[in-house]
Amino acid sequence: MRDKSRLTEKESIKLTITRNLDCNLIRYKEVESEVKWVEQKHDALLAEREGIFISSKKMKMELEVVGKEWIEYEANAKAAEAE
Repeated sequence: MRDKSRLTEKESIKLTITRNLDCNLIRYKEVESEVKWVEQKHDALLAEREGIFISSKKMKMELEVVGKEWIEYEANAKAAEAE
């Protein structure tokens, strides 16, 4: 009788551990999926940031060129006005 009781107890423990293991595996897969999504989002944000940086750098260079040309055009406009 005692052995039968121990066997039942061990079976209960085994089922509990198996159930917990299954739950952990399911949650692990969910977390892994979330991590992949976050990594993809992170990569997309990094790419967007790089694009913004490059675009801003080009605009700054264009602005500097326009600023230099502005001085020349302004001087020409004043000279034409004076004539």
